[in-house]
Amino acid sequence: QYAENFLIKQIFWYIVGIGIVLGFITLDSDQLKKISWYAYGFGLFLLLLLILMPESVVPKINGARSWYKIPGVGSIQPSEFMKVFLILALA
Repeated sequence: QYAENFLIKQIFWYIVGIGIVLGFITLDSDQLKKISWYAYGFGLFLLLLLILMPESVVPKINGARSWYKIPGVGSIQPSEFMKVFLILALA
């Protein structure tokens, strides 16, 4: 019934998440301060692209264009990243 194997997808994203966490663990607070505004700018860029990208990449779901549809990976919502980037930039 489902075209995708959810177990493989979940294992993949757990590995990606663990890699991201390990990457952040290696950073000290000074390094995190240096990259926080760059991350915030990157997040704003991703949000701006939501407006500019064609509907094949950013489909309209329930009247809103909030998700990037990436073939083989799934969907990514940049506003979730912006929550973290804003907290880091303002901290």
